[in-house]
Amino acid sequence: METPSSQVVTPPQPPPQPPPKKKRGGAGAWLVVLLVVGGIGILGCAGVFFALMSAAPTKPQVAKVEPYMMIKLDAPVSEKPKPPGLFDDPNQIAPTVTELAMAIENAATDDGVEGVWLSGRGTPLGWGAAQELRGALGTLRASGKRCVMSTPQGFDNVSYYLATACDHVITAPTGVMMVTGLSIQVSYFADALGKLGIEADYEHVGDFKSAVEPFERTGPSEAAAQAYETLLDGLNQQFIADIAEGRGRTPAEVQAWIDGAQLVPQVALDRGMVDALMFEDQIRAHLDDILATDELDPAWSEEHVVPERRDDMADVSAWVGRQRRDALAKKHHIGVIVAEGQIVDGAGGGGGFGDDGMLTDGRFSKYVREAMRNDRIEALVIRVDSPGGSGNASAKMLEVIKAIKADEDIPVVVSMANYAASGGYYISAHADAIVAQPGTLTGSIGVFGGKLNIGGTMDKLGISQHRFSRGELTDLLSATSGFSDEGRMVFRAFLQDFYDRFVGEVATGRDMDFDAVEAVAQGRVWTGAQALERGLVDELGGLDVAVGKAAELAGIEDYGVVTYPARKTFFEMLNEELYGPPDLSARSLLLGEDLMEQVELLEVLLEQGGAAAWLPGDVRVQ
Repeated sequence: METPSSQVVTPPQPPPQPPPKKKRGGAGAWLVVLLVVGGIGILGCAGVFFALMSAAPTKPQVAKVEPYMMIKLDAPVSEKPKPPGLFDDPNQIAPTVTELAMAIENAATDDGVEGVWLSGRGTPLGWGAAQELRGALGTLRASGKRCVMSTPQGFDNVSYYLATACDHVITAPTGVMMVTGLSIQVSYFADALGKLGIEADYEHVGDFKSAVEPFERTGPSEAAAQAYETLLDGLNQQFIADIAEGRGRTPAEVQAWIDGAQLVPQVALDRGMVDALMFEDQIRAHLDDILATDELDPAWSEEHVVPERRDDMADVSAWVGRQRRDALAKKHHIGVIVAEGQIVDGAGGGGGFGDDGMLTDGRFSKYVREAMRNDRIEALVIRVDSPGGSGNASAKMLEVIKAIKADEDIPVVVSMANYAASGGYYISAHADAIVAQPGTLTGSIGVFGGKLNIGGTMDKLGISQHRFSRGELTDLLSATSGFSDEGRMVFRAFLQDFYDRFVGEVATGRDMDFDAVEAVAQGRVWTGAQALERGLVDELGGLDVAVGKAAELAGIEDYGVVTYPARKTFFEMLNEELYGPPDLSARSLLLGEDLMEQVELLEVLLEQGGAAAWLPGDVRVQ
């Protein structure tokens, strides 16, 4: 179906008027000239604006769907759509993680699709995202269709983990095999802060709430080390078991590959880690045969292939655009609210046209309001990908979810992505059901708060201060002094109260005893699989499982999935109110970049002395 071309309608012109009489006096003449030139400029700008608007398609273009689906993982993939460029069609913006997974799952039942080719170029993926795509590929293969994943650069741990869900794994002869095993690396800044005269003065509730340890210590506490080891054990078990299943090997064989890691692609081929060493042009030339056979012909790797475009391949965006249109046409909708990013207080804004990577309570409420204006919404799924942040903002977001359940009388299900920890778990606690990936990092039910005391830095710089005050605790949150004994007791009581509230909300929402939640709280982080065993989640799976659960609770069968925030044009984003991030550039002159970024984030999270519910440090398993 073709989009009708825009029609330009010229308004009727007024009848010609007699020329004005000439007047003496240069000022009046110049005023007329200025007014005319200014008017022409305004009309010209308006003309350009409306020309750009009319040039944009009035309806989504219907892309032709070819038998081979091509998925290029050559840029970071997020949970929500990226802001568009000036001339971008919102429907052509790179698909999100869940849109990719849904497209693969739809391909399983689409008679026009014969196979899927994924090309990875070092795209950073979290474990939740990798498992989301891995599950979709499993659905595709269960339908009798095949897939192949290749890379021109070589595989790292996560990309190889994803690739082993396919029938064939291929790397370039010049690729680097960085499948060397999982690790967690945490930077500690106590010595650096000490040299600058800065003292980290924080309190936390929960033995395992170690988010501020990097500022207070030179290494992990015993509790933090135990938590990291347990977390890593859980993820490594999934990593080894899933690769072994995908490659038809035993876990012991896969562990041997990793313990004896080699970077050379030929070694990976000899070991059976990959099926062929081929450049992408060679894969493109032989894609039909690759997807039709179990054994790849080594001769294909020796051929010299002239790069050519195939007419029977289409980018995954063609399927994604079609499934969006199909969803909107349904009588019943399930809304998916994407809650992605560090949680901070405020209305949101800043960054690239309103997306600074943060999750604010104001922005979350806005997404919910947009969804509730759709009278076809029968259920909500909150797609959480957040390590937490501000306790106050998390509490306000939870109140929004509780209000939706009570006032709108619709089910709310949470789908956990890479992270749903600390504040990310807080906002999930009252959902009717919680679905997590086995590798989701979740839990971390605990809080912390405090301040960085820069009094020592002031002394080093020869700056002295004198405080005039009325009240014994006016310096409670002063940045130039530590906590007094009384002040520490007051602040700790505040944190304990917030922690008890956090545990109480989880106990109520999960229908658990307070003591049962306390036993798995204490700020400890769990994998999704470990959280399932401890009653913190209800089921393992991706967004498809969560949406299915929401549909079941809503009592509907034929429905479309509609995501918020919706895709927007450049001009729609331009009209939204923007707020800039805090300017801490002066501090960057004193602190290293990694430390400066974490200090900046702490200042945002602890603004006005609030409690933070944040995942320990910057936990990334690589």
